[in-house]
Formats: sequence, structure tokens, C-alpha cells
Amino acid sequence: MKHFFYVIIIFVSILFVYFIITGFVNKYIILETNPQIKKANVLIIGDSHTQRAINPDYFSSASNISQLAEPYVVSYWKLKKILNFYHPDSVILGFGPHNLSELDDFRFSTERWSTEMFYRAYPIGNFENLRTIPIDYKLLYTTLFKNLCLFPKLHHNNYIGEYFPETLNKLTNNKETIKKHFFISDKKLYGISNTAVSYLDSIMILCKNKNVELILINCPVHYTYKQNIPSFFSAYFEKQKKHYTDKEIRIIDFSDLQLADSCYSDADHLNFRGANIFTKHLIEQLR
Repeated sequence: MKHFFYVIIIFVSILFVYFIITGFVNKYIILETNPQIKKANVLIIGDSHTQRAINPDYFSSASNISQLAEPYVVSYWKLKKILNFYHPDSVILGFGPHNLSELDDFRFSTERWSTEMFYRAYPIGNFENLRTIPIDYKLLYTTLFKNLCLFPKLHHNNYIGEYFPETLNKLTNNKETIKKHFFISDKKLYGISNTAVSYLDSIMILCKNKNVELILINCPVHYTYKQNIPSFFSAYFEKQKKHYTDKEIRIIDFSDLQLADSCYSDADHLNFRGANIFTKHLIEQLR
């Protein structure tokens, strides 16, 4: 029996040492390697709005690395990593009322999104600083263990997205989308996310320190979506627009751009037809 326990202890010890060494190897790879992205003059970053609305192929030199439902805190983490090895002339960041909603604060705790957020952000995230929002730490540590300790990985680039040319055209979900973005329950609104506002400020400071122009873009949304945005969020968004304009941040608001219904994939996203038209408008404005 003693021999059996000795064997178990030795096996567990070897396994423990393996996990530690593998963890250090993966941390080294993360620190010493850079994500594979197209280095371009314009870097486009944000959530699904910029991911689907801005076609980088229309620019002379642009790369779109946006991802679905990306909070500003993740945008900051990835931008901080990227600007250490690559210096674009400008960064285009999505900026709309929904980006300021507390909805994004729950991306790291709700079952629907936390697995995805941890999988993307584990190589770059500083989760210890997110003390004011709920975090599913059990799932976070499980994600870290699976991705750092089980086996060496050459690539830890899950936080890099790409332009997505959507083909759908369905405008029947505007009420559900409004509810998802701005309402905790049928009658109770989310608040303003202090985390989102804080990390948007951090992005602004980071770009300024790196001598990169930050351009905030409010992408087109269907009028059935815009007219139902709660006035509380619309008013705060306008306040923030003035705040950043006063800090000499360029803001271009295309939320009222008139596009045919066939240009939308749903109430708040463009499809590839709308993206091609909108991107041309955007380039003209940037000129």
C-alpha cells in the first residue's frame, strides 16, 4: 500500500512540475511574440459594429481587428499590446451609446459571454484591476490553466479579430436589440459603465502617448433602433462626445446616415452592401 502511495505522490509531483514549466513556457511565448496582423496605416478596432461596418479593403492601408461584443477594457488591453511593436498613423474605434452601457460589465461573469471573453483576453488581460465589476474567477482560472499549463502553444492570438462581411438582411429584431443593450429587465435600465468610460479615457491617453491619432466612429444604425435608444443613454452619449471633442479627439457620428433597408443585416449592424457604401463615406470624411 505504501508503495502505491509513493507512486501516486511521484506521479502527481511530476505532473505538477510539468504544469509549472509549461505555464512558464507559454508566458514566455506570450511576452516575446507578437500577434500576426497586417501592419497598416489605419488600425480599426471595436465591437461588431466596426467589425461589420468598415471594410478595410477600401482603404489604401488599413487593418480591421474588431471582434464581436468587445468591451473597451479588452480594446485597451489589445491596443496596449499591439502599439508596443507596431505604430499605425491612426486608430479608428467604435463609439456608440451601447458602448457605455453596463451590459459590458457583465461580459466577464455571465454564462453567455464569460467563457468567450476569458478565451480571448487571457494572454493580455489585467483582471486584477477589474475590481468594480463582477468576474467569474473560477472560470477565469480554469481558462488560464487550460491555455497556459496543459501544453505549449505557439499562438495566443485569440483577441485579434477581422472584418466580417455579413450577408443577412433581417430588420425584425430592433426591440430585442434595444432591450439587450440597455435594459436589465423589462422596465429597469442599465446604468452607465464607469469601467467603459475609464478605459475609453485610457485608450485616449495611450494613443496620445504613442503619437497615434484616435478617431471615434459611431457607425450607422437603422432608424428603428436609434429612435428607441433610451433618452438617458442618448443624453450621456452626447455629453461624452463633447467631452472628447473638447480634448481634441476627432469624432464622426454616422448614426443618422441614410441607407436603404437592404444595407442592414439587422437593426444595428450593416451587411456587406451597407459596409461598402458606408466605408466610402467614412474615407471621404477622413480626407
